[in-house]
Amino acid sequence: MESVKNYIPHSGFMKLIDNYISIDFDQNKATIGLTLDINKPYWDKNSLFKTYWSIEMMAQAVAAFHQKQTNANDKPQMGYLISIDSYELFESMKLKPGDKINIIATMEMDLFPIGVYSCKVMSGDTLISEASMKFLIEEGELLSKEH
Repeated sequence: MESVKNYIPHSGFMKLIDNYISIDFDQNKATIGLTLDINKPYWDKNSLFKTYWSIEMMAQAVAAFHQKQTNANDKPQMGYLISIDSYELFESMKLKPGDKINIIATMEMDLFPIGVYSCKVMSGDTLISEASMKFLIEEGELLSKEH
């Protein structure tokens, strides 16, 4: 599985996703994986998973997928989450460090520079959350890993 580290601008503490599980360009769908890490910001002081961090996980998965869709292999493009049209939390299960999470991102509309994606956060076969999100990609703006 290929790492996403060169395809998103996030690093260190704020890089929440790990690798590409699968990409289907014909279906405009990607599955991005991560292993929950105790050293990431999505835990509260009692080591309980803060479910709203699934929004950032989805946004990073969309960024990684967009980079593959556009073949932008040099540096990640600057993008902005501009709206969340729906967000549903289905399962507030007790996630723990080491659990495997998959984010399924599907491009629903591409009207550059706006893109609409539906995303699902899964733990095994259990749906944790899903959302429909709109993104704005700045044409020609690249973000270096140093920023």
